Order: sequence, then C-alpha cells, then structure tokens
Amino acid sequence: MISSTDLLAAFFIGLGSSAHCFGMCGGIAASFATGAQSRGLSSALLFNSGRLISYAILGGLAGFLVSGMSMQMSSLQFAVRCLAGLMLIAMGLYISGWWYGLSRLEKLAMPLWRKIQPAIAQLQKRGGLGRFIVLGLLWGFLPCGLIYSSLIWASASGTAFSSATLMVFMGLGTLPALLSVGYFGGQLLRAPLLRKVSGVLLILYGFWTLVVPVQHLYMYSQMMEEGEGSHQMNY
Repeated sequence: MISSTDLLAAFFIGLGSSAHCFGMCGGIAASFATGAQSRGLSSALLFNSGRLISYAILGGLAGFLVSGMSMQMSSLQFAVRCLAGLMLIAMGLYISGWWYGLSRLEKLAMPLWRKIQPAIAQLQKRGGLGRFIVLGLLWGFLPCGLIYSSLIWASASGTAFSSATLMVFMGLGTLPALLSVGYFGGQLLRAPLLRKVSGVLLILYGFWTLVVPVQHLYMYSQMMEEGEGSHQMNY
C-alpha cells in the first residue's frame, strides 16, 4: 500500500522533471507541450491526458512484472527496494544539477526515439484534436532518464496498481509547468532554488527508502550469526 509520503515524493519527481524537460532535453519535450498549448486549452488537456495514461500504463506494466517475480524470489524485493532508493538519490542529484549520470539512460534509449520520430512527425501534420492524446501517449517513450528511473522506483511499491498510481502522480507534478508553457512556467522551474530544494527532498527520501532493506539485511545477518552460534554450542 502506498503512503501519502510516496505520493508526495512522486509529485516532487514530476515537478523537478519539468525543469529537466525545459533545461536539459534540448527542447524536444517542451516543443510537444508548446505545440499543444498553442492550439488551445482543449488540445493541451488532451495532450497531458495522453501523457498521464502513458505513465500509468508503463507504471502498471513495471509493477506487474516486479510483483510477479517477487512472489517467486523474496530476495528480489530486497534488491528492487535498494535500487529504488539509489534511483531516488540519483534523481535528486540530477534534478538539483549536482550529477548528470542518468543522462546515460537517455543515450541508451535514443535508437527507440529515432524509430518513433517519423510517426510523431506525421501526427503533427494531421488535423483533429485526437492526435494530441496520441502525441501525449508517445511522450512516455521519450529518451528520459528521469522517467525510466521513476519506473524503477515506482515498481518497488509492490503492485501494478500502486506503481501506476505513483507514475500518474509523477505526471501530475509536471502539469503546472506544461499547462503554462511560456515565461512563467519556464522561468519558475528553471529557478536554481526550487530545483535544489526538490533534489534535496528526493535525496533524503531515497536514503529513507534504503532504511528498510538495510534493516532487514542487518536483522538477517544477526539471525545467521545467532544460528551459527547455537549450532556450535549444540555440537
């Protein structure tokens, strides 16, 4: 079961990711939102609805896969939880501008992005509002290290539903910027103080996420030592 703290963390990931979209994606992501926004509120809402649906689908699939494997291997839950905590710390460092290691994930995904670029170009040329929701759906396949890292973190929540919910809240965190593309949205989310505060909060939450698996590992090691001690005494 996900907590309000988890939902708040997901929202802050989205809020910080908005600054990443404007400042580090070379304008690719921002151009999507600008194109939708310039055609009116209905286009922008459809576009962002598509994004949220895309995040929910990706989150649900990731959560389903991890929860299914965790039923077979309890050690996988420990590994995924540790990885989720490390990813939160990495995202915090990335958003705050202190370390850009996650950009390597974006480079790995570039071949996929090149494959879907022609389809996106065709959709942008067509008329009708329906294309905007499809463009929003395709947003989830953008080569973004923060989205992929968010998926790893969300999948550690335990179920497909909770993972999808966390990804939706991450998407909601991006709405303030992407529904107000322009001076205020761009300038506000480029603010160094906001980015650093968001980054620090994610780093702290990442360390908190690591507490549980580290505690379990410590308790397991203690049990193993006690078991070996009692075995030697019986011998």
